[in-house]
Amino acid sequence: GNCMSLIETYLFLYLLQEFDPPATKLLLGASIAVMCAFEIPVFVYVDRLFAKLELRTLLSICHFIFDVRCKLYAVLPRSSPITVLIVEPLHVITFPMMWSVSVEYGKRIAPIGSEATMQALLSGMYYKLAIGIGSSFWGVVTAQRHLGFRKSYFACACLQIVWSLFWNAGWILESRM
Repeated sequence: GNCMSLIETYLFLYLLQEFDPPATKLLLGASIAVMCAFEIPVFVYVDRLFAKLELRTLLSICHFIFDVRCKLYAVLPRSSPITVLIVEPLHVITFPMMWSVSVEYGKRIAPIGSEATMQALLSGMYYKLAIGIGSSFWGVVTAQRHLGFRKSYFACACLQIVWSLFWNAGWILESRM
């Protein structure tokens, strides 16, 4: 959530401030439309993957694709903000897949009768805590006197890979205990 907030909170500012010409309102709307259009099949069919792959494997795939997505944002040509539309289909893995897997995992580990509480905790941790902290953090970091957007997207990609390595190492250690 902390890294996702760089996209969810600041993508439009990046497209408006870092490109010449800046993104148009039509392009900003089109970027959301592309993200949403690609989300629909995932939300409809993702449960079929749950029987074929471990949830941890699916989340690791989400981490990797998020890394790629951030790196692509970092290298978009300054003269062509429309190229963001090439990156936006990756949203299908970095949000709806991640969210669906997280919800399913929460459902599986919740004690009987507390499934709704687990979903509320998951939602609160992601949307309130992680996005809130991340938005505050990236707001300072993306300021031109610090990293700026391009370096921030690259830093975010690196943070995501480091997080994924620690996260997977934790699961490996847990399975050996």
